Amino acid sequence: MKSRDYFEAFCRALENAQIPEPGAQVQLADRDIFLRVKDILQVCYEGNPDQKFCNALQRRAGEIMLEVSDPKEWQGALDVYGAAWRLSNVLPDDEDAKSALPPPDESAQTLKQDLLLMVGDLEHLTDQLDSELDIQLVVLGETDARIVDLQNQLERLRKPFSQIKDIAGSGVKYSDFFGAGSAGVRFIDGISDPIVAVSLGSHDLALSPEARDLVRNAATGARDLACRIAGAVAGNADLSRCADKCVERIERYLVAESLESKQRGFRDVSESWCPEMVDIPPGAFLMGSADPAHQDEIPQHPVKIGYGFAVGRYPVTFEEYDAFCRAARRQKPGDNGWGRERRPVINVSWDDAQAYVEWLSGATGRRYRLLTEAEWEYACRAGSTTRYSFDEDDRDLAAYAWFVGHLEGETRPVGDRRANDFGLFDMHGNVWEWCEDVWHDNYQDTPPVKGSAWLERGDQRIRVLRGGSWVSGPRGLRSAVRLEGATDYRHNNVGFRVARAPDP
Repeated sequence: MKSRDYFEAFCRALENAQIPEPGAQVQLADRDIFLRVKDILQVCYEGNPDQKFCNALQRRAGEIMLEVSDPKEWQGALDVYGAAWRLSNVLPDDEDAKSALPPPDESAQTLKQDLLLMVGDLEHLTDQLDSELDIQLVVLGETDARIVDLQNQLERLRKPFSQIKDIAGSGVKYSDFFGAGSAGVRFIDGISDPIVAVSLGSHDLALSPEARDLVRNAATGARDLACRIAGAVAGNADLSRCADKCVERIERYLVAESLESKQRGFRDVSESWCPEMVDIPPGAFLMGSADPAHQDEIPQHPVKIGYGFAVGRYPVTFEEYDAFCRAARRQKPGDNGWGRERRPVINVSWDDAQAYVEWLSGATGRRYRLLTEAEWEYACRAGSTTRYSFDEDDRDLAAYAWFVGHLEGETRPVGDRRANDFGLFDMHGNVWEWCEDVWHDNYQDTPPVKGSAWLERGDQRIRVLRGGSWVSGPRGLRSAVRLEGATDYRHNNVGFRVARAPDP
């Protein structure tokens, strides 16, 4: 059956269908299907039906895709067929339409189908993002490095799938193609690296909800496709390892995206000067590093935090700190000409931070303070045991942190990178953050193991800094990294974050 036959069968089914009116005894989902199918027929998919329905159509696209040799026909023909199949399933009496549209069979669930579906998804994604990024460049009136990098990653995404389009109509077995030498490994790497880069790089841009859904769908499709390729080529250990790594990286992105969307913050006072906070649950972790190369981070030791507490979602910003300066009639710290508002406050000492949390406590009626060093690392790790809160690998570091090599010599507004799994931003890079604790050269001398500040012994005038900054390299952004600073030390890469004590 040709695509025109499917289209005509769909038209017959639609003509015989009676679209239920609101209040009719049908499920809402069925009525939505009728209405959206009608819209698709009328506007040839330009009416932008919701993403859930688009996904349902795309999943049925494989059956006809196997019979269409010209890639240019895929989208239109397959959308119509998918819509027709869904429609035929909700029509109670139109057996002719149902028989004209055979249900998916086992032979259709092939690697070829998955590959061709992924080509369609990626073409839709790249077209949508290219259009939106071009608009952003016009609005900005300049070349934005983030947008240019994202466009480059989109171009990388097109390359591996051009191979699939070239052989889509041939008799080449995909299992043979991917099993030849390192072709499968190169293909999976060609998918996973740019799709993760696109997923992470698109996070801090003003993209439409449709574009963000397309990014998530493409990442999910790439993950599933890597598994299918590895499964189709039996006995190739290199390909299996490559697929496992691809799945791990994409799963990490998808989990982070899900957690971040669910994480809810709060303010004790509904004003912009009051920091947004995130509740952190009780828990346990291994603090420090097992690497003897980092002498100030050993020995690694267990810490159990048996209480919940709240942490600032971002480092304290100039907007928040300037409100304190106005209220307390203090001189505002300099911003080095980089800007204020949502940038993290800089040039503040540990003493300044203490004055701020004292004022904030009085202004809100709640008990604010600096994080203890143990709380800071626990909040940063967010359940991870790796070098960074997201992975051992620093290839994805630019998606989570502002640091040397990814900045033009200055801080950036908070929240412009990805959050960790607790929903906290800028835990790696941007600015070092003051902690409550007195500095100790290492963890040898019985540090607290229940989350409290380590205040005994040591020089009370020297305190702990955590997290790295915009001038740090990858090594200086690890979750366990530590730095010392005098209580009156101020610098353009030093700021702080607040904690709120639990209610008594």
